Amino acid sequence: MMNTLSSGANVEPRWKTYLKGVGFLLPAIILWEVVCFKCVPILVKMLQNSESHLGSAEGFWGFSMFFVRNGFSILAAILVVFVLFELFSRAWKPYRRSVVGGVVWLLNSIVICVLASLFTVTLIVFPSLLR
Repeated sequence: MMNTLSSGANVEPRWKTYLKGVGFLLPAIILWEVVCFKCVPILVKMLQNSESHLGSAEGFWGFSMFFVRNGFSILAAILVVFVLFELFSRAWKPYRRSVVGGVVWLLNSIVICVLASLFTVTLIVFPSLLR
């Protein structure tokens, strides 16, 4: 027999879903802000002052800088979409928990990939840091 959701059955309260999402996303956001405001400006200045060029690290740099420049806008757009779903969609309730969990996972993955990308750029452009 197929297990179907009846209206209101097995639906986690909205506050609990969003509180869990924020709890799992908060460490990544804090780390992201520290990197964007402390580390990226230093790396940009190092790249401007060095005589070396990005070369093979150009793709990593572009990927990283896209999210550094647009990270807040992406997060704001996601929040607006969630608010719109909460206000105007009755069909949203059964999917809320899985969608919020998926978005939090995706944002955490993006933060990890961008940090790895910045680290890779640093090691490619400044190999002397390995010595």
